[in-house]
Amino acid sequence: MQNLLENFVTKFENELSAVAVLRVPNGHVWHVGLTKRGNKIWFQDGWHEFVEYHSICAVYFVFFRYEKNSNFHVLIFDITACEILYPQYYGPGDDEQNSV
Repeated sequence: MQNLLENFVTKFENELSAVAVLRVPNGHVWHVGLTKRGNKIWFQDGWHEFVEYHSICAVYFVFFRYEKNSNFHVLIFDITACEILYPQYYGPGDDEQNSV
């Protein structure tokens, strides 16, 4: 579960759907559930699988660039502050992978 920043939520909460699309530079697309409660929104269903697949640990930095309509471009940096370059993703039906 990952909480989104309050000022982001205030600005875009009406635009966010129940599912966020996370796109990493290698072309892999993840569909992650968004849970809304009060003025808080967080990634939930599918978030753990996203973190596990990318081997993200507590010392990593994950940068999200919002691109409208619940779509996010995601960059992942390791402890040395270098972006992790994952192998190119060529899976069939990428948009169907990891659906909520």
